[in-house]
Amino acid sequence: MINHTNGWISHHGQLQFEKVGLSPLDDTQVRIDIKAAGINRADLLQRDGHYQNPSNPIVGLEVSGIISQIGASVTNFQPGDRVMALLDGGGYASTVNAYASLCMPIPEGFTFAQAAAIPEAVFTWWNCLYDSHVLSRGNTLLIHGGSSGIGIIGIQLARYFGADVFVTVSNQEKAELCQSLGSLEPVIYTQEDFMERILAATQNQGVDYIVDCVGGEYLQRNIQCLRSNGTLIMIAAQRGTTSTIPLLPLIIKNASITGSTLRDKSIAHKAKLAKKISTALTNAFLEDAIKPVIFKEFTLQEAAEALNLMQSRQHYGKIVLNLE
Repeated sequence: MINHTNGWISHHGQLQFEKVGLSPLDDTQVRIDIKAAGINRADLLQRDGHYQNPSNPIVGLEVSGIISQIGASVTNFQPGDRVMALLDGGGYASTVNAYASLCMPIPEGFTFAQAAAIPEAVFTWWNCLYDSHVLSRGNTLLIHGGSSGIGIIGIQLARYFGADVFVTVSNQEKAELCQSLGSLEPVIYTQEDFMERILAATQNQGVDYIVDCVGGEYLQRNIQCLRSNGTLIMIAAQRGTTSTIPLLPLIIKNASITGSTLRDKSIAHKAKLAKKISTALTNAFLEDAIKPVIFKEFTLQEAAEALNLMQSRQHYGKIVLNLE
């Protein structure tokens, strides 16, 4: 019986490869032989000491692989099943224990690398938008960071449900990628003001929803971009955690600002999201309407290099560790 795994833990701003003990398998868990792991910006924050380490000290929030063992209460999976899973740490390793309720079968035709790039993005979108709001045909959505792993899945989800989606990106290559996925008029924020472009594109009406990972000085322009009864959803604050709120346009528009984070949610909450995601997206996966874009794959031994690429922002889509 395997009682340890080899993986990367954060240590004073660096990654350190260590042998780490595996906890006994809980009745509601499965043990996964990891075949691929997704890289996320939260992993950078954990590496640099800005996130408290989760219960599993190994970095990594999403994986795909093959189940090798199931807990006594698990009935929906069997050893040998190919799954993708959301984790509370443990992804940058060879083996991990995951809650069965946070696992989903790998869609037919997906590689392990593609499957590992799915969980964090779809859970984030359901947590911040689809679980509490209705985004449907005729609605409009602005995504900041449209060419990121989360942004790309966000474009595909919005188009799948019939909404129009705008994005901001940093260069022409990323703009063309987002447009090919269904985004309307991607805004290159290094060359033009996103507020002016969005208002012009919507005949000064603004958009129904904005999902922002930037924060800081974007806040005031975001509020100007909201239409009446619109909602700004903050999922990160990469460029600043403080800003001045212009109250008058917020009041006049009857608009709202809310925050959303997935990391501190309970297993029960995430399990409810998993059920809703599986119900809503089974056909979308089969139709290839939702499929991640993989920018580059690294080996497990190259995890530090993969995180450095993430930090450089010289990529689009997902960076993945491939253990096959």
